[in-house]
Amino acid sequence: STMKTIVVANQKGGVGKTTLAVHLACRAHERGARVLMIDLDSQASLTRYFDGAGQGGDTAAAASLFNGSAYAPDTLTERLALLRADIRLTDADKADALAAGRHLRAALRAVGAGYDVCVIDTPPGGGSLLFGGLAGANAVVIPTSTGRMELDGAQAVSQTIDKVRQSANPQLQVLGIQPVKINSRSAVSLARLHALRVAHGAAVLPDVLMQRNAVQRAADAGRIVWLGTKGSSHLAAAREWQRACDSILDKAGVQQNG
Repeated sequence: STMKTIVVANQKGGVGKTTLAVHLACRAHERGARVLMIDLDSQASLTRYFDGAGQGGDTAAAASLFNGSAYAPDTLTERLALLRADIRLTDADKADALAAGRHLRAALRAVGAGYDVCVIDTPPGGGSLLFGGLAGANAVVIPTSTGRMELDGAQAVSQTIDKVRQSANPQLQVLGIQPVKINSRSAVSLARLHALRVAHGAAVLPDVLMQRNAVQRAADAGRIVWLGTKGSSHLAAAREWQRACDSILDKAGVQQNG
């Protein structure tokens, strides 16, 4: 199958991984792709984003990817499906990392014929689920804001990516570091963004996702930023998010219209 699998990762929590994963998936869907979302975080933020959509139930749980049991993604709308997180992911996170990668790769191969794109949201920390997700993926994008801890989390994920490449998945493509929650009114935030670009060059993606109330409100309401825009700040957010998602999908080789 030619399904492209994109992992969203940062070892620090609260950096907006889930928001980016949701928007990437929905943008790919808008572009005509058949999309599977997988929630590997036991905190289940991605799953909650789509609360009430689809059927749910134990058979749909993402932990099944790692233990060989049967699973069936929930169909949310035509061409958009979700494999929900469940509490058993906590155990899977402690399992052998290389085995987790092998299981996930096999599971993705089995399901891959039905989808063009798979977007995987990963847990914070450096456990087996993150390693397994990266081991089974084609590409990874690292969202980070400019706080010290978020930058440390991005650094940690880069080291994990190196390990995954050496031991499990030499073809893993790093799409880049996606700046998120950048405060345009903070000189410190802008200086750190500049320092990030100086340090990592072209690895830092060109589009910047600013810290905007419209984004937070959309996320809280389980909505996509660019739908139902009201006001100029919301419109600016919509454009930024569409552009950033398009550039990530383009870089990952996700085609327009299937």
